[in-house]
Amino acid sequence: MLDELPALGLDTSGRRHLPMPRTPTPESLLQKNPFCKVFGFAAPSGLHNVSGPCSLACVLDYYQIGWSHIPKASDGHAANDDFILEVMRWSGAPDLLGGVWGTSPAKMLEGLQKAELEACWYVGGTEEDTLEFIRLELLNHRPVIVLLDYTPLTHSNRLEWQVVFQMDAHSIYTKSSEARNHTQQWSKSDFGRLLCNSIPGCNRTLITAAK
Repeated sequence: MLDELPALGLDTSGRRHLPMPRTPTPESLLQKNPFCKVFGFAAPSGLHNVSGPCSLACVLDYYQIGWSHIPKASDGHAANDDFILEVMRWSGAPDLLGGVWGTSPAKMLEGLQKAELEACWYVGGTEEDTLEFIRLELLNHRPVIVLLDYTPLTHSNRLEWQVVFQMDAHSIYTKSSEARNHTQQWSKSDFGRLLCNSIPGCNRTLITAAK
């Protein structure tokens, strides 16, 4: 199924190659475990392939972007299903094959830019450079959206958008759409494997956003 994606006209015009680090990371920063206080949103019951809108919602919420008509839940964040459905309506995500195959990187980028965030889509870095790039984004208080390919672990051709919000010496932590504010902990080796996918031009896809 993944090999058929180019036939859908997947737009890769907005991608950039991951930049090489210009200078070594200062020793003072190497001692820190970066963390962004994000809140995750879940896929509404009965909806599938909406990890894209859920990740967009997570980043919008982090930057305090939303809609006044969406009610608040008891945790102080937007009511889950109302927020996700509004993000879907507003962004047009998911968009691949009418949403059946989820959300394209171009649509994720478009949604963030529509929210007037400075967003970039990066691909193609080495595993080491990609992890260091994510780390530096987190140190600058910017969560990172990533496209994870579960095929190496589950052999199911399952791709999912998640939001990286924390790293330490051994693990990487993401918010996934599995449940409201659900945290997924990955070993760095597993995370590195999941970042690789077989979609032409989309290997190690990262999407950054800054206000």
